[in-house]
Amino acid sequence: MTDRQVSQAIERISSYCGSSPELWKSDPQQRHRLDIEAGKAEQVLAAEYGRRRGWKRAERHFSILALRDRKRWSEKLLHGVWDPDNRFPSDLADHAYFYRFPGGRAAGVVCHLYDVPDCLYTWAAARGLRVSLPKDFPSWHNPGRTKLVVYEGGKEPGGEVGQVNIYHDDWCALLADRGLCNPGRN
Repeated sequence: MTDRQVSQAIERISSYCGSSPELWKSDPQQRHRLDIEAGKAEQVLAAEYGRRRGWKRAERHFSILALRDRKRWSEKLLHGVWDPDNRFPSDLADHAYFYRFPGGRAAGVVCHLYDVPDCLYTWAAARGLRVSLPKDFPSWHNPGRTKLVVYEGGKEPGGEVGQVNIYHDDWCALLADRGLCNPGRN
């Protein structure tokens, strides 16, 4: 898929999302058709994002620990269910797509956030994750209204999880300079 084709798919999704509210009320079948078309375009773009990075979409979600350590899964269960501290919170991982390396190890979690909170980098660093806001690929969920956020494992292949020293105020200032957060929020 070329960059031009990616742009065209984003334009299609934007046109579906930006359809007239009157249409949405007056013709529920048309709304349903537009939802299906937008969903198909999102799936194509999700696959393309992974392809460009050598990743494949995961069939199932994985835990924070699995991503941090680049494992296939994490054994950290609490009474037979996922430990809540080992899950991605919905406000930091909205509209999440999980990816694996071809061998099956966790590669990344790609999210589409409406608002990038001040705590994003400190939250990720505290869990041994790296986080980025890529500029080389657009957010495909509600384009123009969401920002693409990518979490990756902090462990480099063959290495250890690195200690990341991030100071909350420094990140807030950096994000505010980029227009990505409101420094007054905690």
